[in-house]
Amino acid sequence: KFLYEGDNYELTGSATSYHGKNWGFSNTGDFMDDAITEDTYSVSSESAVSAKHPGLYQTARRSPLSLAYFAFCFENGSYNVKLHFAEIQFSDEEPYSRLARRVFNIYVQGKLVWEDFSIREEANGSYKEVIREVNTTET
Repeated sequence: KFLYEGDNYELTGSATSYHGKNWGFSNTGDFMDDAITEDTYSVSSESAVSAKHPGLYQTARRSPLSLAYFAFCFENGSYNVKLHFAEIQFSDEEPYSRLARRVFNIYVQGKLVWEDFSIREEANGSYKEVIREVNTTET
């Protein structure tokens, strides 16, 4: 069993990575479509997410190109992976054309489990939690 370890690392740069005790992430890309010279790779929201534990959704990591999370040294066995999402950067009033590009693929153990995943569409709006579960086996 793994205990939750928060993602509180404000790393910047077009290619960054973090390796913690049990997990890590890599992030690549540069936000070139704005006039801000120093990119921010996390966002925070003052709006409450409709969820059992809204504090889980106050901050989020973002990436213009590629973002991957990974875990280390799982023992052989079956695992139930719970993935938590909420759209906290854009409100429901934002133009859909801007949100339509916010889709991504989700892989677990190298297997594609959701293609073209859109948090806003899955939640039917912003500031609502989405939890997806997938069973996987480590050998």
